[in-house]
Amino acid sequence: MISISSYAFAGASFDKLESLHSILSSANHGLVAWDSEWAGRLPVSIEKAIERMRSIRKDYAVLDRVTLLSMLLAQSATNGFDSKDMIVLVGSARGATATLEAATASFLKGERLAPQTSPITTAGSISAMTARHIGAERGAMSMSMTCGTGLQAVVHACHLRKYGVSQNILVGGVEAPLTPFTKAQFLALRLLSKEQSRYPSQPLVFEGNRVVLSEGGGFLLLGEGGRFEIIGWGEAMSVEGSAVTFSQEAMERSMGLALHMSKLDAVDVVVPHAPGTQLGDRFELDAIEKLFPQANVYSSKWATGHSLGASGMIGVATAMLILEGGDYNMPHLNGWASTKMANTVMVNASGFGGNCTSVILRKRI
Repeated sequence: MISISSYAFAGASFDKLESLHSILSSANHGLVAWDSEWAGRLPVSIEKAIERMRSIRKDYAVLDRVTLLSMLLAQSATNGFDSKDMIVLVGSARGATATLEAATASFLKGERLAPQTSPITTAGSISAMTARHIGAERGAMSMSMTCGTGLQAVVHACHLRKYGVSQNILVGGVEAPLTPFTKAQFLALRLLSKEQSRYPSQPLVFEGNRVVLSEGGGFLLLGEGGRFEIIGWGEAMSVEGSAVTFSQEAMERSMGLALHMSKLDAVDVVVPHAPGTQLGDRFELDAIEKLFPQANVYSSKWATGHSLGASGMIGVATAMLILEGGDYNMPHLNGWASTKMANTVMVNASGFGGNCTSVILRKRI
């Protein structure tokens, strides 16, 4: 069992657990128009905090939006804790994509690039700057494994904590994918939602692709105390299919490994990855129903959209709210789920390439 000492989250129109609870308790999502598409943007409070962060130091002014978001959330999660001996592990599927896209556009125009272009766009820049910002001296590590990144980072952090590498591991998943090239890629895949109804993001519908890209992230401080704990985790990889294949069998193995570690027979609620893809959502639900026929299934992506590598962290935030007694349903499915009276919640994440990750949380007694 791994205790969660502290945490911080932000996403589409929410800046902490309480504001996410308000969104999930209502029938109103936090998604907005983005050119001709839908998107999930960070709230004004986080936008202002990011701009203040830019002004702290000269070298912060050139950092990518996702890096500043990581620094901001890490600062919040470690407030009141001695961060000197922490190991920092940060995951992001896309990384500093806005800065990289802007630099590429300048290069193609024949313009000279700024000297800091390479350092601030490398995958490790997010964790390195985050660790430096909070004063962590033990080390900084990075991960990038498509949309499963954030939850996979949690699993690796749990291993570090379990085997005594450090008593305090700060793990996060962050994403800022609302950029022209990212949008173009998802348009090419035909995954973005064209839904004109009240709810543009529609997980678990299985009628076409209804994905809405979203900014967001979260950090967990794994240490001592805290209201929540991680009691099981599992990872599995699909060995067949293409680069975009979702494997039902791999998800079954991932969930089975997490369940075995937890020593439970079942869980009360499953928070699926389910970003709103026709085939992937269906395969995942089939896997869940096979292993947990009595469990309720609840996705918060109807309200928050899909934050790619950070989506697993938003799933963890959703699980925490459910364990606190939140009774939520999915209005785009006419209240298809109920989450009340849950004692255990499994969170899933998966991504292109067929990697699947599952984590089980419960509230400490």
